[in-house]
Amino acid sequence: MPPADAPPPDEWNLFPDPTTGRVDVYHEGDYVGAITGDEPADPDPPIPHPVAPAN
Repeated sequence: MPPADAPPPDEWNLFPDPTTGRVDVYHEGDYVGAITGDEPADPDPPIPHPVAPAN
């Protein structure tokens, strides 16, 4: 069991869309951006960038 004063876990949530290949990325409930598949090869892994959320 973690100590009582331990910080909460660092939460990352990834929501892939298998029809488009886009992956929306959230950190601690806030939208960070997306991986769309057209990012440059470097850096690897790709860094999420701002994209209008899919509706």
